[in-house]
Amino acid sequence: LIRNFRRYSWLLIYLFGASPAICGSFLRNQDDHGLEPFGDGHSLYLPYGTALRMGDLGYNSDAQKDLRICYNSLANYVETLRAAIMQPHPDYAHLSSGESGEYQQLNNSLLQIENEFYSPIRPKRVTQSGETPLHALTEHGIEYIEVRCVDVSPFSPVGMDAEQIRFLDIFLLYCLLEESPACNEEEQDCMAANMETVVNRDREPELELRSCGGSRLMSDWANALLGDMQDIASALDSAHRSNAYSESLREQAAKVADPELTPSAR
Repeated sequence: LIRNFRRYSWLLIYLFGASPAICGSFLRNQDDHGLEPFGDGHSLYLPYGTALRMGDLGYNSDAQKDLRICYNSLANYVETLRAAIMQPHPDYAHLSSGESGEYQQLNNSLLQIENEFYSPIRPKRVTQSGETPLHALTEHGIEYIEVRCVDVSPFSPVGMDAEQIRFLDIFLLYCLLEESPACNEEEQDCMAANMETVVNRDREPELELRSCGGSRLMSDWANALLGDMQDIASALDSAHRSNAYSESLREQAAKVADPELTPSAR
């Protein structure tokens, strides 16, 4: 599920990204940000941006860009994440880690704790008192997954509506059931490049993304994925005696056909 989610999470960014603009004060005294003025002049944006929160201006960390966390097995995940926690980071060396009782950080490692790892999805387990997240995963396995790439919707009073939740059910089941070959470093680079592209330019006409076979029109790829999800939507409709899941799928297909329907465009 997690490997396929990371392959296809760009689709969620396109469909539900809702942070194409930021307050200009966030980049005060910085002139090389590449954003454009928006509205009253106090805001900055990217014309085709979708979720700046998930890019270099928000969720991503330059320090973690070269981090190679492996999802080919739980053991691989724990091993590579633990290595990052043990790896000193030169840029953090000057920050106090308890000297003279002053804590600006816990330590000078690339990751100070497991939960500091930035990822659009993470395997999780409820921990016991005094237990680290990685120890809990190793001893007891994955209890649930945490999806972290979905913006709060400004069009819903609770931040996410039933239609979106139904689509996430479809999407996650698709990722779970679809063939999920092991991932290598080349594919990791490809997934990172696609994430950066969709964050900054995903509503751009004729946009292409990278796939294992080369490049592919984002709209063609999105339509193919949504088409492949129809059987899952139909099964969920049958289980719930409704057509709500298929309707949610149609709503997402409409956004691919017309980018102006996406939350970021609105």
